[in-house]
Amino acid sequence: MHILSIEDDPDTQANLCDILELDGYQVETAGTLKNALARENWSDYSVIILDRRLPDGTAEEFLPRLRSLAPEAAIIIVTGHIDIDGTITALRYGAADYILKPINPDSLRMSLARVLKLQEVEKRALQSERLAAIGQMIPVFAHESRNALQRIQAGIEMLRMQFSEATAANRIVDGIEHAVDDINKNFEEIRGFATPIQLKKEECDLSAIWQKAWNNLEALWKDREVTFQEQIQSDCITCSVDAFRLEQVFRNLFENSLAACPDPAQISVQCQAAHIDDGQYFQVTVCDNGQGLSDEQRARAFNPFYTTKTQGMGLGLPIVKRIIEHHGGQIEILEDTPSGTGFQITLPSQPRPRPETD
Repeated sequence: MHILSIEDDPDTQANLCDILELDGYQVETAGTLKNALARENWSDYSVIILDRRLPDGTAEEFLPRLRSLAPEAAIIIVTGHIDIDGTITALRYGAADYILKPINPDSLRMSLARVLKLQEVEKRALQSERLAAIGQMIPVFAHESRNALQRIQAGIEMLRMQFSEATAANRIVDGIEHAVDDINKNFEEIRGFATPIQLKKEECDLSAIWQKAWNNLEALWKDREVTFQEQIQSDCITCSVDAFRLEQVFRNLFENSLAACPDPAQISVQCQAAHIDDGQYFQVTVCDNGQGLSDEQRARAFNPFYTTKTQGMGLGLPIVKRIIEHHGGQIEILEDTPSGTGFQITLPSQPRPRPETD
C-alpha cells in the first residue's frame, strides 16, 4: 500500500516514515504543495497524510485540487492543537481524519485503520450499486439482444445459401458470424456475473475437472508450441464441488494464460493438501511463463470491468472469484512466481485415501 506524506517539518516527516515503513507501508514524501503537485502517480496512493500548514499553502486551499487528483485516496490531516478550527474546515472539504502533533504511533495506526475500513465499506457499497444496476438491466438486455442476434444469424444463413463457393463475399459473411459470436460471449459474461450462483455439488476429482477444461480449449493451443504440466502432491484430490462451475474457473485461467504467453508457452497446474486454521484444504496453483502482471494489474485484477485485453468485458476473473468464494474457498495472485503469473486456489476438502485397485 502506497502512502504520500506531505510535511515540511523534517522531524515529523521522519517520525511518520519510521512508523509507516515499520508497519510495511511504502511511503513517498513531499515537503511543499508545489513538490507534491509535480507528481504524476496519484492513482498509486491509498492514503495521503497532509500537514495542515505548509510553506506555500494550507490544507483547506489544497484539498479541492488534491481530491480531483486522487479521488480514491483517503486524506489524513496532521495538525497542532491551535489548528483545530482549520482542521474542521478541512474535514468539510473532504479530509477523512486528523491526527495531532507530536505524532503518536498508536494514534496514527488507529487513524489509518479507520480510513482504510471506511474505504473498504465505500468500495463494497459502490460495487453493490453497480451489481444492482446490472441485475436490473439484464432481463431487458437479454430479451432485446437475443432477438437481434437471432435475426442476424438468420440473415447470415440466408447469405451463405447465396454463396456456394469460397468468395470474397463468403469471407465477409464469416467475419459477420465471428462478430456475432463475440457479442454472444460478452452477453454470457455479463449474464454469468449478474445472476446468482447456485452450486450443484458432488464428489469430484479435481484433476479430471481441470483436464476437461484444458481439453475443451484444444482449438486455442493445438497449433501452438504449448507445454501443459501437472503435479499432484496428494494421494487423493477428491472433494465436494460443482464440476461445471469449477471447470469455468480453470477454463478462464487457462484462456488468460494462453493469451498472455508467447510460444513456447508453459502452463502448469499443481495441487497439494494443506492444513489451514484447523481445516483441511486443497491448494491448486495455476502458473504460466507470460509477461506477468504490474502492481496495478495485480491490485485490480478481480475488479469487475477491469481488463487489459482488447476484447472482453473484464468479468472473467471476478466470476472466477465469486465461484471460488461460493465454494467456501479463496483465490489469490501469487507474488513470488519466477516468471509469468500464478493463481492459487484454496478449496475446503475432506481428503479420503484412494481405494486400492487390483
